[in-house]
Amino acid sequence: TRLAHGAELFRAGLAPRIIVAGGLTGDATRTEADAGADHLLALGVPAAAILREGRSRHTLENLSNVRDTLRQQGWHRLLVVSDPLHLARVAALARGLGLEARCSPARGATPGGIRFWLRALREAHLLHWYHAGVAYSRLTRNHRYLARVT
Repeated sequence: TRLAHGAELFRAGLAPRIIVAGGLTGDATRTEADAGADHLLALGVPAAAILREGRSRHTLENLSNVRDTLRQQGWHRLLVVSDPLHLARVAALARGLGLEARCSPARGATPGGIRFWLRALREAHLLHWYHAGVAYSRLTRNHRYLARVT
C-alpha cells in the first residue's frame, strides 16, 4: 500500500517527515489523514515524523494544502507516494502548483484486468482535463481558475 511504501521510505532515510493528506470522503467519520497517520504509527513511524492534512477532498486540494505546509515548515522538496496509475496526474498538478516533487510509486493494481484499464482511462481523462483546463484558462485569461491550479 501507499502507507507501507511511505514507511519504507522513512526507514530508509529518504523521507524524514510524512505528510498524510485527505479529508472526509463519502460516508467516512474520520479523515483519510487521521486513518493514514494511525496506520503509519502502527507501522512504527514516530508521531513526530507524521503531519496531517485533513481538509482536502481531492488531489488538487491535497497538493495545494501540502504546498502550504511545506512553505510553513520552510521545506522545498516533496517525495510523493501514490499508486502508479495516479502518479502522472499528481506530478502534473505538483508542477502546476510550483512544487519541486519527485514521485515514488507504491505497489498498485496489476495490469490486465478490466478495473485496471478503467482506472487508467479515468486517470488519463483527468490528466487531459487538467492540461486542457490550464491551457484554456491561459488563453481566456481566467485568472481565478489559474490561481487555483498554479
